[in-house]
Amino acid sequence: MSTTAYHHGDLRNALIEAGIAYINKNGTNQLSLRKVAAECGVSHTAPYSHFKDKEDLLEAMKNYVSDKFAEALQHALNESTEQGSAFAVRNLGKAYVGFFSINPQYYEFIFERADFDIDLDDLDKVNSYKPFEIFKNAVKILFDERGLSRDRQQTALIEMWGLVHGLAGISVMKGIKFSGNWSEITQKIIIIE
Repeated sequence: MSTTAYHHGDLRNALIEAGIAYINKNGTNQLSLRKVAAECGVSHTAPYSHFKDKEDLLEAMKNYVSDKFAEALQHALNESTEQGSAFAVRNLGKAYVGFFSINPQYYEFIFERADFDIDLDDLDKVNSYKPFEIFKNAVKILFDERGLSRDRQQTALIEMWGLVHGLAGISVMKGIKFSGNWSEITQKIIIIE
């Protein structure tokens, strides 16, 4: 029975969203284009207009979530850079946690099942994971303004990323009850020093 019935529109994205939901519920090994088609209520051949196989769908799902996340971070950054780098970093942290607290299905999918490499040893290396690059580059501007040494920049980046990533993870955990606003909490506790 279809849980994500497709109603004329963007079938490609509907299949991606259904695939993410399916994996989060049943695991990657159980995923198939046929099952995702059933979730969307379309013929079992319909996904082949958009994806050549399961691996192609998985890659599209990873890119879809990463792109949406990067867009949210970039939007937050663009809205706040005129107010200074410290404000921009706080706003970026707020957007990081806020994105996942309203899209918990993406957090589980992207960090539990997607594969990407992030090099925390070399702050100048460009990482393929765009959301992390946006975060890293914004905090590096702040660190440079504050005159932090390269060693301190590395640990400070890990501390700040750990804070926002950890809060994002807590915000999506089952069994956690919090009636406040996760992204507002994040903005208040990011300490820029």
